[in-house]
Amino acid sequence: MEPLVEICRSYSRKINIGNFQSKDLFCSQKLEVPESEAEEASKRAIHFCMMIVDKEAEEIIQDNLPADQRVIDIKNGLEI
Repeated sequence: MEPLVEICRSYSRKINIGNFQSKDLFCSQKLEVPESEAEEASKRAIHFCMMIVDKEAEEIIQDNLPADQRVIDIKNGLEI
């Protein structure tokens, strides 16, 4: 039986939301996988963390933009 290894990856990002305010965003993921799958699992884990943090950052940035700078979905008439 192949030994298991623990993989832990994390990603953080600080964004400026104006008026001298910033937000810190962070995500981590921990996996236990067979040793032969460790490298691929590590890549998947960091990709997952980056997707989560970057999506949340983009939402916060959009929410804090002045109304005339927000991205509008013309088809549905909604801010995105």
